[in-house]
Amino acid sequence: MAEAIDGSVDAFVARMNERAKMLGCTDTNFVNTSGYPDENHYTNAQSLFLITKEAMKHPIFQVIVAMTETEVPATNLSPARKIESTNALIRNRCL
Repeated sequence: MAEAIDGSVDAFVARMNERAKMLGCTDTNFVNTSGYPDENHYTNAQSLFLITKEAMKHPIFQVIVAMTETEVPATNLSPARKIESTNALIRNRCL
């Protein structure tokens, strides 16, 4: 997806960092699109709040984060599989 949007993963990561700054994120630096650990990939709780607040403006994001389960269709690399959320706040396990 990064390559389709910006031509390369590095260009997309640069866009991620620019957007984070525009949102007011501080002490935040992305180095990959996956979130995999890297000593130069970091953020803080306030920045995560700002990013999430912006994401919640998009209806499709609201739908995705509220899902309790979904089935990922089979591909040529893996069979169909069911993914279930462990988030007790949306699965009503916290009550």
